[in-house]
Amino acid sequence: MKTLESVNRFVNRYLTVFVLISVALSLLVPGPFTAMGHMTLGSIHFGSYSFTLSLTSFMLMIIMLGAGASISIKEILGVIHRPLDLAAGIAAKYVIMAAGAWITARILRMNDQLAFGLILLGAMPPGTGAAVLVALAGGEISFGVALCVLCTFLAPVISPLLTLLLGGARVDVDLISMVINITIIVLIPITAGIILRSTFQERLQGFRRVLTTFSLLSVMLIICNSTAPNKDVILSVEALIVILALTVNFVIAAAGVTLVTRLLRMSRPRAKAAILVSCEQNNALAVGIAAGFADTAPAVAIPPIIAVALNFALAAVLTGLLTDKKKDKTP
Repeated sequence: MKTLESVNRFVNRYLTVFVLISVALSLLVPGPFTAMGHMTLGSIHFGSYSFTLSLTSFMLMIIMLGAGASISIKEILGVIHRPLDLAAGIAAKYVIMAAGAWITARILRMNDQLAFGLILLGAMPPGTGAAVLVALAGGEISFGVALCVLCTFLAPVISPLLTLLLGGARVDVDLISMVINITIIVLIPITAGIILRSTFQERLQGFRRVLTTFSLLSVMLIICNSTAPNKDVILSVEALIVILALTVNFVIAAAGVTLVTRLLRMSRPRAKAAILVSCEQNNALAVGIAAGFADTAPAVAIPPIIAVALNFALAAVLTGLLTDKKKDKTP
């Protein structure tokens, strides 16, 4: 288990490098990854609606199960006594990032599919690494974790509604199907993970390490499976527009949430947590959801794919800016 933990730490430390390697590999040898992206493991029917369990969806469920298994209910309950800050944090996270994506797409005159992909990404819940960034910046970890969890639990409702409201005019969105997909892919696995953590506690340590390893592998495979079918677009000049759009949207979100935290007079540690959680997107989930549009609007996946590496780099820079530097006491 110690070896596995060392491998996990190594991959996490150089995650951006591994993401770039995954993208390069899928661009060089797209065939196998395109085929894997179309693999299905079964389907579930809900009246006139159905959920197809693709390989990508299954890997996302593993990631969310691992995220849930790392969450302590005590950490969440510890900040419930400040509902205003939590409500403001949730609203700022979803509204500012998603609205920023819509504004950015209009300013840069992005085509419908790329604009929709940017909006879809903006409407996603926080990424699983947000709590780590909060800790590195000296933010209020319990508040950051609570914000991540509550945003994730609300995602099956808020994410599809925001996507439909802001992007429905660009790409056809089946609201009910999207709600079902996010509920099965996100809500059920993360709830199961929290229950496992609460039931088995420290006895779950070994299992959590294995889940972390599978989660990291899943992220790489999801990137490969989504990049391969979009090789031509990724290698075109449009990719540069997407990089610019993602950067602009990130800055809008960081500035907007910072303003909200100051208006509410949040403590500095709590403000750091709100800012970082709001800017750290669940890119892997966005890639997985975008895969559902592969037949009708394949370029929707481009912004989430590029964001996997870019958002990580931007979040690292933001973390550095928010980290309090020790004052030099040397005369």
